[in-house]
Amino acid sequence: MVYAGLMLLSALIILTALGLGIEALRWALALAALCLVALIAGILTVPRAYSAAGSARIRAGIHQVFDTLENSTEWRTDVQRIEPLESQNGNVRWRETWTPYRVVDMERTESESPSRVVVQATGTNDTYRAVRACNLASLAEGDTLVNVTENGEFHQFSDRIYQHIFASPQSNLDRYLAALSEHFAHPNPATSIHES
Repeated sequence: MVYAGLMLLSALIILTALGLGIEALRWALALAALCLVALIAGILTVPRAYSAAGSARIRAGIHQVFDTLENSTEWRTDVQRIEPLESQNGNVRWRETWTPYRVVDMERTESESPSRVVVQATGTNDTYRAVRACNLASLAEGDTLVNVTENGEFHQFSDRIYQHIFASPQSNLDRYLAALSEHFAHPNPATSIHES
């Protein structure tokens, strides 16, 4: 509050020094208030739920792509660290660390070889939930078409704002597919997500 008062006093001094006076200050304050109201209104309308979808043609056979999606983590260049967790209800689980502040627990909830893998993601303290479904189809040339849909929800307002401004779910999904494509263009040795 003191800082805002000092800023207001500084603005008044500058406007007075420029010969613009109190009337100009009123207009400047009205414009600033209008911008603040517009910003708050825009932030409050950021939706809680989201959907993202994308597809990629992968230069590998369907069984190889399925095995990579189900068992490997090396291709995930957007993830800093992956660690296995204890299985739950027979489902394989692991933890992905994207940044020190963004940790997500993953659980494979469905697997139909070689055509479908579904993973559920839950953010730290249940701040985020999503279901990502990867559907695979063989193409005549021996390649694989990967169609991915992700439906989720950000429970915390700050997460919604962050995702809306800095890392939209669609851009995250696009990076996921780009990393998968790049992996098959330049494959690395696989790292398993299964428990040791």
